[in-house]
Amino acid sequence: MSGTALAMAETSGPASAGALPVVMPGHADAPFGSLRPGLFARALWALAMRRGLRKGLKKPLRKLAARAFPGPFDVTAGGLCWRLWPAENYCDRVILARRRLPEVEEREALFEGLRAGDTFVDIGANIGTYALDAARRLKPGGRVLAVEPGPRTHAKLAANVAANRARIGDVILRQVAVAQEAGTVTLYANAGSNAGQSSLLAEGAGRSGVAVTVEAVPLADLLAGEGIAAIAAMKIDVEGFEDRIVDAVLALPQETWPRRLQVEIEHRALWRRDAVARLREAGFATVLETTENVVLQRRA
Repeated sequence: MSGTALAMAETSGPASAGALPVVMPGHADAPFGSLRPGLFARALWALAMRRGLRKGLKKPLRKLAARAFPGPFDVTAGGLCWRLWPAENYCDRVILARRRLPEVEEREALFEGLRAGDTFVDIGANIGTYALDAARRLKPGGRVLAVEPGPRTHAKLAANVAANRARIGDVILRQVAVAQEAGTVTLYANAGSNAGQSSLLAEGAGRSGVAVTVEAVPLADLLAGEGIAAIAAMKIDVEGFEDRIVDAVLALPQETWPRRLQVEIEHRALWRRDAVARLREAGFATVLETTENVVLQRRA
């Protein structure tokens, strides 16, 4: 799964930002549960997202589903409530079509050993599939810091958090990019069919990338500002900038390092140096590796 475009990057001045709309599309303020998908919407999206579908059918079916049933739709999956715009984001399509949260294997490996009172940090939270699942598991007493810089995606994340207040513990939302210095950075927000492909690299966002200026905060400052001194688990899914985030993690005092850490590796070709090798050298061991992610555990 492509995560959101939160990234570790050099701070830059304000860019000539494009006009990516922050206002959510139709019916965004409707009470949760009032926008249930119909049978045809579910069936068409399920077919469009079917594994093993012939390559020549995939794209036309998904375009048809996006035109006919773009959302929003209210569904429940993983014991949580979700307002979904499947035409705009891969995660939304997976939840709607398959009636489950994405990356089941990775989440279970990452969250193994989580206890009430622990802290989970999600850098690149997208619509909240990891953050909300962690907040449900950590209730009561635990904390989740969910970081998502994209204005539109952050609004969807906030809506999902609000819809689940009775089901989850404490979730802190920050609409910032993690950066080497405080200031602003340019986010190329994917305004097409997968908001999760937004990136600080123009090419990382695809042809539909729209330049947006977002606030930037160093990781150490971000954690200190929230009073986080120990992390049970952390996810880093930042579309090719994972190596910079890993450098920032390893620059923290060792007692702050996460016990378990998930890093997206799908875009490792964009890394300046091998983030996974760096973590292994620092004493982390791999517990799970898939084609898209690696989950590591810090040795005691």
